[in-house]
Amino acid sequence: MDTDLVDFLLRIPPRARLEQRVYKKMIAFSYPQVRDLPCTNSGRPIDPHFAREYFAMTSSYLARRGADALRKISGAGNQPLRREIRDLASDYRAEPQLIQTVLNPLLEDGVFPSEIFSKEGVAGIVEAHYSGRERHEELLASLISFGLAYKFLALGQFGEVPTHLRQAR
Repeated sequence: MDTDLVDFLLRIPPRARLEQRVYKKMIAFSYPQVRDLPCTNSGRPIDPHFAREYFAMTSSYLARRGADALRKISGAGNQPLRREIRDLASDYRAEPQLIQTVLNPLLEDGVFPSEIFSKEGVAGIVEAHYSGRERHEELLASLISFGLAYKFLALGQFGEVPTHLRQAR
């Protein structure tokens, strides 16, 4: 490693490293023809006037903070605007047929080798998840995906797959 380069880079003040200022300044003043091309990150050209960029960045940050504060005061901040991945656990609990009609038949058909998978262990995971004591949605999704893939691809058991999906295109 070039210690002189590392020492130089460590001496750059943090305010100059904010938002890749050193990199942008190098492009803006050394390569003005490249400066006017849209950036990958923003889709806009590099503004050589960093005071404007800093003002816009600060204004955007303050506007977001103000909007968050207003949402908290009005109570609107309590409502999620999107679904969280954590909702997957409740989705699985609301769909017990995934276990009854997909996972349990895979276990009974011997798709999961008993040398690797324990029926009792899988049953314990299912019971703990559906009782709400533990969260195992990722594990259950992986077991179901593995079981179906193994059944269809390795064992060639396509009986349950609709005919129109089995036809080669």
